[in-house]
Amino acid sequence: MIFSTFYFSGTGNTEWAVKEFTKLIEMKGHQSVIYSIDGQNMQDKSTLKDILMNSDYIGFANPIYGANIPPIMNGFINKIKNILLYKKNFVKSVYIINTFGYVNAFGPFAAKKLFSNTGLKLVSYANLKICNNISTPKIKSKPIDSVKLEKRKVRSKIILEKMINKILQNKRYITGIGPYLIPGLVIRKISKKGIADSYLALGINLKTCNRCMMCVNKCPTQSIKFYNQKFEFLQTCTACMRCYNFCPTFSILFEGKYADPKEFYRYRGPDTYK
Repeated sequence: MIFSTFYFSGTGNTEWAVKEFTKLIEMKGHQSVIYSIDGQNMQDKSTLKDILMNSDYIGFANPIYGANIPPIMNGFINKIKNILLYKKNFVKSVYIINTFGYVNAFGPFAAKKLFSNTGLKLVSYANLKICNNISTPKIKSKPIDSVKLEKRKVRSKIILEKMINKILQNKRYITGIGPYLIPGLVIRKISKKGIADSYLALGINLKTCNRCMMCVNKCPTQSIKFYNQKFEFLQTCTACMRCYNFCPTFSILFEGKYADPKEFYRYRGPDTYK
């Protein structure tokens, strides 16, 4: 069987998760293909249609921002829905993998609504608690210690294997149901504007910036432009904070403030964390 997973990963947690998912699937004798949705080929509708038609199972994986999926993933799912809008007799099973740092208040009920009126049927939903990836002058977070992170990675692998086993047995595997979903309705409403306006909080210290253009080239939504020796952040920003965490000179400003990496850690993925 062919498992096709569309994923978005801001700073590495979800990418790690889908790669582990692939290893486990292949160990069981099946094929797993992962597609980063910020890749150029993911803009081509015919490519997406071929993937959807030729897959036995379709997955979506992403981090959770403010009790919601990232704007870039929401837009991608809408694109998939438009492709399937007039496809009759199309039925495929869907699995969802979420990564998060504290509590995930985006549950399977909200996820199921994403695929209403399509032939995509949610059969599996897994939450992987890895770690928070943002620490800014506005919201300071303590870095998780490496021992705890490794324990969470082990736990995540166990969850993924349970998920896969259930899928292969044609059984549902739905996690993430609990009382913490109730405040999620409020959190999503409150955080929506903040995430949409995240581009307004970002800037670049031109005195320390070495013009490596990493932020411009690696932005998943091409929301950072450089011209006339100035950087501009666009409204299409998906709030992944990839530029902030990976800038080699720590030149990304947050609300005009310099975030000293000794005080505000930069997270660059579970496999590079120390």
